[in-house]
Amino acid sequence: MEVKICGIRTLDEAKKISDLNPDYLGFVLFFPKSKRNISIDAAATIIKAVPAVKKVAVTVSPTLEQIKKIEYARFDILQIHGDFDKSLIKDINIPIIRAFNSGNLEDLSFYINNDKTIGLLFDAPDPGSGKTFDYNMIPDIKDSNKKLFLSGGLNSSNVRKAIQTVNPHAVDVSSGVENSDGTGKDIILVEEFIKAARS
Repeated sequence: MEVKICGIRTLDEAKKISDLNPDYLGFVLFFPKSKRNISIDAAATIIKAVPAVKKVAVTVSPTLEQIKKIEYARFDILQIHGDFDKSLIKDINIPIIRAFNSGNLEDLSFYINNDKTIGLLFDAPDPGSGKTFDYNMIPDIKDSNKKLFLSGGLNSSNVRKAIQTVNPHAVDVSSGVENSDGTGKDIILVEEFIKAARS
């Protein structure tokens, strides 16, 4: 089971979490409304320090200018939430994870049939809220060659059941492994989550 730890904010956090061998680290960029948002320059510095794990740029309705900055910073994958002009995909030079909030699936077939898309992420209606959702709303994409990423309200106590129910390729967590005051990641919770997801 692949594991993505999202909302990385500091170099120290990235190094400690990288030592626990997750498959992906996610960085929220160009979205100041999020408490997890960091600057592209800060992210670029962190990327150089954790070469062993894939780095994912988590964006909301990104512009082409922002995407080019993400590529220049040497991110491995672009994760897209929100509205997006599909005509821009031809100008993207890194793989894409397209996020869908439960019930909002009108562009699903486009991304299933797009070669640059490597994964489809299914999340709660309010991303970042720490809430789960009805997994019956997730479409069957087994016949596609895309990875299914499951997100939304996961933590070490519910991730096993979620994996048994959905059978995703990867699980994605952010608020479920944060410190109680919501600032930064709790490394013990991260370790517990990774162990639970892979057991």
